[in-house]
Amino acid sequence: MNGPGGQTHPGGGVRMKAPLDFNAINPTWERLGMNESRGLGGACYGDSGGPNFVTLNGKFILAGTTITGDTPCYATNVVYRTDTASARTFLAQFVSLP
Repeated sequence: MNGPGGQTHPGGGVRMKAPLDFNAINPTWERLGMNESRGLGGACYGDSGGPNFVTLNGKFILAGTTITGDTPCYATNVVYRTDTASARTFLAQFVSLP
């Protein structure tokens, strides 16, 4: 949708969140399931670069950033992992890493 100030999204600027399910992993990306019939949600158009968090040992951790998904936005969300050596090398230039 396009509004007078440019592209707008259904969330109206409100940060939305939804549970995801693990689908597959490779050395760089994770595929996350976002099938609505299973009570899951996920990313869609305009969400690239957005965060994907996981709770580990009671801590909220940035696990990846959204890079793509399937065209109709209902089955798969693909995220770039933040635990890889290349991601950590890049991030260390800007933030303190655990």
